[in-house]
Amino acid sequence: MVKKYQWTLVPLVALAMVLGVTKAAAANALPSTMGTTVGPLASTGCNGHYDDNNPPASIRVLITATGSIVTVPFEQYVKDVLPNEWIASWSAAALQAGAMAAKTYAWYWTNHSGDRTSGGQCFDVYDSTSSQVYKAGSHQPSTDAAVDATWPVSMHRGGAIFESQYRANLTGNNGEGCGAGADGSKMSQYGSQACAVAGYSYQRILTTYYSGITLSTGGGRPHYTTTLGVYRGLSSTFIFSNSTTNGHTDGTLVFGAQGDIPVTGDWNADGFTTVGTFRPSTSTFYFDNSNITGNTDGSLAFGQFGDIPVTGDWDCDGSTTVGVYRPSTSTFYFDNSNITSRIDGSLTFGQKGDVPITGDWDGDGCTTVGVYRPSNSTFYFDNSNITAHTDGSITFGATGDVPVTGDWNADGYTTIGVYRQTTGVYYLCNSNITPHTDITTAFGQQNDTPITGAWNH
Repeated sequence: MVKKYQWTLVPLVALAMVLGVTKAAAANALPSTMGTTVGPLASTGCNGHYDDNNPPASIRVLITATGSIVTVPFEQYVKDVLPNEWIASWSAAALQAGAMAAKTYAWYWTNHSGDRTSGGQCFDVYDSTSSQVYKAGSHQPSTDAAVDATWPVSMHRGGAIFESQYRANLTGNNGEGCGAGADGSKMSQYGSQACAVAGYSYQRILTTYYSGITLSTGGGRPHYTTTLGVYRGLSSTFIFSNSTTNGHTDGTLVFGAQGDIPVTGDWNADGFTTVGTFRPSTSTFYFDNSNITGNTDGSLAFGQFGDIPVTGDWDCDGSTTVGVYRPSTSTFYFDNSNITSRIDGSLTFGQKGDVPITGDWDGDGCTTVGVYRPSNSTFYFDNSNITAHTDGSITFGATGDVPVTGDWNADGYTTIGVYRQTTGVYYLCNSNITPHTDITTAFGQQNDTPITGAWNH
């Protein structure tokens, strides 16, 4: 939930590739280099962007063929650069890594363009390999999707936007393997595709090539406060509060059938968390894009009998899609669509008896997995949906509590909480490191199931 969307998780290729270039890609072959040492131009006191936390609204581009300077909306500029620097038919993770590199490089030069002028006019970047190749109107659906998926995320080194250089390859061979020739300062374009084929996420690709970087949300989509709710199973009723503190009922909705398990998410990427259910008898999800009408706006069969539903933005595109957790094998299965039932990823994490949770633990705009261990009241987090690694843990709550997750303070990070069903009380923590009860709110009644989301933001 980064637009920032947050929700609660209700308890309950071997590398072998031939880098074929399509006809379109051949016409926009990868630049052999991107220049970063163009000679200094006379300083005229041009005003740059000078902001390491929020991207510029626009960028000034020198069109080398004509000598003219055009001002382009910054996001559109990145979209009209990416298909000229990465091959549009490549894997999504490679394109997403490229989107981050192209955006960060351009952002850096809006921060450091004070001495660039042409014909007495200031500009930030060239439209050629002297910076990176920009062609107005050249954007493609696949590269647009990569820019959209990563737009909420910023890449810093030492707290600052840096000059994220890249080259077609780093070893003289376009067929080089993932990470070959990496020196911490530049990324291999062909290498990013090799990494993607090997199963790397775009975040892992970036950290493979750029040393000392941090990825965080900010300056893209807004962050919304996650607020409270409950699901009353006997009447199939969702009850919402638009606050984490006042315990006031701001809306109700009857949806689903008795025996369904509640789920929540932003199914249509409009910025609002809405309801859904998972029917265990048929392993089917049902979605409603409104918290008012009670209409079934979509359904999808996914998983098998005995699975526990999970939801999240697995591919970082701003929309919530489905998944399941299989307790018998402690395995998560992910689907990046709410239309086509397909396993787009899986990860074994946790142990027998754990309860699945999900959230954006590191604030990078992507949902990853975790578990809650009732035996010791401990949450365990993984910042990747590819590599099973415990990146953090925190003990919070008491025996019998139900785990919840959300962005309680709208800072872009999902943190933990518990719901005490015996008393109908939420206990929420704004940190995944320090176990401190930051919010205590009574909402619902005994034996309600907790749900959370940005119902109204």
